[in-house]
Amino acid sequence: MSSALKIRLLMKSVFWGALLSRLDLVEDDTITTAMLTNGKEIRYSPAKLKTLQKSDELGLLIHELLHIVLGHMFRRGGRDPEIWNQACDYAVNDVIKSNPIPGCTLPAGVLYDESFHDLSAEEIYNRLISSQDNGVGNSDNSGAEGENPQQYNDPGAFTEEFMTSEEVRELSENIKGMVVAAAVQAKQMGQFPLGIERFVAKIAAAKV
Repeated sequence: MSSALKIRLLMKSVFWGALLSRLDLVEDDTITTAMLTNGKEIRYSPAKLKTLQKSDELGLLIHELLHIVLGHMFRRGGRDPEIWNQACDYAVNDVIKSNPIPGCTLPAGVLYDESFHDLSAEEIYNRLISSQDNGVGNSDNSGAEGENPQQYNDPGAFTEEFMTSEEVRELSENIKGMVVAAAVQAKQMGQFPLGIERFVAKIAAAKV
């Protein structure tokens, strides 16, 4: 299933497919969410993916890849893990919805709010904290925690908290190399996705 997912995404988007090809995609039915990432790999639950549309599977892969591209696992700092995770989801879902790729969609119920358009996870986090309302946003599903299919990332695996500074530096450098290589491959084929240029340029210019 891992190989099939990688091929399907590559057929829809060279950039995202090329980036995914450089990461391990691991089946794991012990996780409590459809997918999660720690920046080194993406884990997914085959059982939970079976409940989704095929296009949603690809959209979720892009969701996880965007967490990696945006370095969300390095940026939490001392923020509340649950609210930070929500802020990151709002941020990546805005990018996906603002730059649609045919055949790659997000499931109903994702965390999304038009008022958060083009905001960073940090900016969204501050708004969520200020509102003191975790239900803020234009979500298609206002169900209880755990019912929203967009709640993928375990905060414990999605932070630099359990990594040494050297491990953070090394992972950051690896991510930078993968993103730049995927961008070059996509540009060579004339299939670089709209709306991603600024993120790639920022990563390429970053000093690790």
